[in-house]
Amino acid sequence: MDRNLDKEIIEQLKKGDDNLFKSFYIQERNKFLSWCAGELLMATEEAEDFYQEAQMYLYENIVLGKLDELTSQLSTYLYAIAKNQIKMRKRKSATTTKHEDRLNEHLVFLKGTEETDSDKVATAQLIKEEIRRMLEPCKTLLRLFYYESLSFKDIAHRMRYKNDGVAKNQKKRCLERLRKSTQQ
Repeated sequence: MDRNLDKEIIEQLKKGDDNLFKSFYIQERNKFLSWCAGELLMATEEAEDFYQEAQMYLYENIVLGKLDELTSQLSTYLYAIAKNQIKMRKRKSATTTKHEDRLNEHLVFLKGTEETDSDKVATAQLIKEEIRRMLEPCKTLLRLFYYESLSFKDIAHRMRYKNDGVAKNQKKRCLERLRKSTQQ
């Protein structure tokens, strides 16, 4: 695609005419999916999700005036968005796994038992589901402590507890509920 057409797509989209953008969307789709499969070894379904998301961000950036002047081709800009999304999702996934492992280790310690690797995977999945089903304030408190690694002082402030001691005691109660629910 040439620079003039890229500029025209941006100008037309800002005016509310999305026909050229739709053409761009369709034209780039197969190239993007091939790139994801070849360069990133990504499954088609996941690549389609990233493509849709990247196109959505591109569309919003144009409409909101965040992309007025191109320093590269529009397709290059699209791929840069996708690369950033992929990096962020991988980083978030790694962090989530790390925090789930930490929570699992804590619960194993509280139970006073040893687990094999396959037990750990099953327990981690069970914990994840149980936390999703937990009622407030436990759901938020455990997320803040284990996933966001906030201090008790920060948790107390965010959850409007009187002090960090209240947050600690509430965490103990929440962990006890979680431990009981995972033993059933």
